[in-house]
Amino acid sequence: MLSVAAIAVIARGVGLGPEAAGYLIVATLALIVVVELEVFTSVELSRRFAVAFAVMTTMALQALWTVAQFYSDRWFGTAFLRSQTELQQDIVVVTLVGFVLGGLFEWYLTRFEPAGAVGRATNSTGST
Repeated sequence: MLSVAAIAVIARGVGLGPEAAGYLIVATLALIVVVELEVFTSVELSRRFAVAFAVMTTMALQALWTVAQFYSDRWFGTAFLRSQTELQQDIVVVTLVGFVLGGLFEWYLTRFEPAGAVGRATNSTGST
């Protein structure tokens, strides 16, 4: 995940598809948040829910960024948001990028088991 984020940051810095790189950065950041929740807390997420949660987090991060752009335009006189159509297209595209990245992440988890990974124990008797 960090390599995807690094590639997106480098691509945006160099100027290769700055819009798409920005969307990829937002989606990667959301997916990293989901992975951190799964790994470092007691939260247990199914793979499908983790992907859906990552997409929703992606949309929330994009919404926060949109609000920041709006207030930047008002307070500083910038023109980040040129039209409502452009704003709506940004939200749709970042959602699609979130789904694609989430799907690739789910495929990666089902295809490759990390080295040293231990499956979670299940309690088949129903007692705790």
